[in-house]
Amino acid sequence: MLTSIPLAIPPVTFDATGALQVIPSPTSSEHDFDFYQGKWRLHNRRLKTRLNQCKEWDEFESTQEMYKVLNGLCNVDNYLATFAGQPFEGLSLRLFNPHTRLWSIYWADSTESCSPR
Repeated sequence: MLTSIPLAIPPVTFDATGALQVIPSPTSSEHDFDFYQGKWRLHNRRLKTRLNQCKEWDEFESTQEMYKVLNGLCNVDNYLATFAGQPFEGLSLRLFNPHTRLWSIYWADSTESCSPR
């Protein structure tokens, strides 16, 4: 059973030109995703259809492996699964900027190509 954990939503601020100001949390560091490191077997659930009040779930197994690169300032994870008998592969790349203490996260997969997240 899932339990909810209250999360504080940081304030949204804009500069004088109206551009969103992105401010790192006080604890932001290159270790933010360390909990994810290693190789994992996952049991997944996803709605059979989205945005139409669907309550039926597809369940499937997958594997995920995350490892650090570039002296720990970046990490890569590979996600492998099978959907409707077809192999699926996803890859995320997370880049930490030690000067701004912000992450850039990119995702590419075997069906959608590359898109920033």
